[in-house]
Amino acid sequence: MHITCLDVTISDDDLNSVISRHVPMNNKISNIRAALEDNHLIFTGHIRVLLTMNFRAAFAISFTEKEIIARLTDIHPMSGLVQQFKSKILQKIVAFAPFARLDEKNESIRIQVNEIVKNYGLKTNLSVADLAVAEKSLTLKLTGTINL
Repeated sequence: MHITCLDVTISDDDLNSVISRHVPMNNKISNIRAALEDNHLIFTGHIRVLLTMNFRAAFAISFTEKEIIARLTDIHPMSGLVQQFKSKILQKIVAFAPFARLDEKNESIRIQVNEIVKNYGLKTNLSVADLAVAEKSLTLKLTGTINL
């Protein structure tokens, strides 16, 4: 069976469900939540450095033909300490997503769409035709083939 076009919509609730199932909380990071708004993916939670503080990280979402790109645009609190550990924060995010890779130069995470389903034994040749982030949802239009 071949699928030639696919529209995928991911909600805030979908993202938070994945986070609660797959991202282990510990004494350094907790209460992670995701929200989609204004072409950004926003993560909030608590981080413990010397003491526990709230954090907010905003990623601008864009795409190329084969990748979804999440570029870090803002992080709070923007103290010298957080600035120093930005790369480490991005590395931690990528560690939980085997299909993602870190682009340190551009402070972004790149997700190759064909790598996402590879672990499920599917062979794909997909391209991102469109991506839109609205309030509480992200919609992807993919073209190409999925062999089931």
